[in-house]
Amino acid sequence: MRRLRLAVGSWFGSLSGLPSIGLMQERAYALNSDWEMANTNDQIAWEDDPFQARIIEAGSSFEIDEAAGFAKYLQLAEQGSAFCMGRVAWSYYTGRGVLIDRSKAVDWYRRGFEAGCTSDLLIYGKLLIDRQDFAGAETVFKNGAADGWPPAQFWLAWLWLRRETTPNSLRQIRPLLEQAAVKGSPAARWVLAYNRARGQFGLSEIAAGIRALIAFNAQVLDGARAASQ
Repeated sequence: MRRLRLAVGSWFGSLSGLPSIGLMQERAYALNSDWEMANTNDQIAWEDDPFQARIIEAGSSFEIDEAAGFAKYLQLAEQGSAFCMGRVAWSYYTGRGVLIDRSKAVDWYRRGFEAGCTSDLLIYGKLLIDRQDFAGAETVFKNGAADGWPPAQFWLAWLWLRRETTPNSLRQIRPLLEQAAVKGSPAARWVLAYNRARGQFGLSEIAAGIRALIAFNAQVLDGARAASQ
């Protein structure tokens, strides 16, 4: 069975006239990044923040003197501003207004995640993946997935799919991918279609998986053409 699945995976792209798997995956994940940030609660975090006036002041200071602006963001973050926690984390990560300190960046993204900011949850989880802390990332994304947040559902499925593809694990992974795909995740749609086409969810789904990949590729190309006009 595994050998047959591998054989299917090696020739389905050429039969369907699709671009390379690598190119399709690159397109899917690029679209997913934009979709993820559009589905965060950053606006809600801003509206609920009790320090709005001071945050605006800090932002103005940052434009003139990044170090002075960062100091104000840090003070507000330490006072409990979830919105500013992400700003502080970003500064530590990029070196804007302060020396780069990736450990402090990760810690502030963690604090923002724990304060309920979904963009910080997303970035924190991905940074843990970059650090090969897959167990930690799984815990983070489980938190978001439990609330039905589709970006977290996708990344939790991604982690589980990376770990194993046994029949039992696939039964857990598929609903997460399907829910995220229905809610608009390009990467979830791609991963689901790709694994169906490879026969991971049963040989009977290969043809439907290939059709889904063709439809996905056509939609991506149509979107690219529309954006260029």
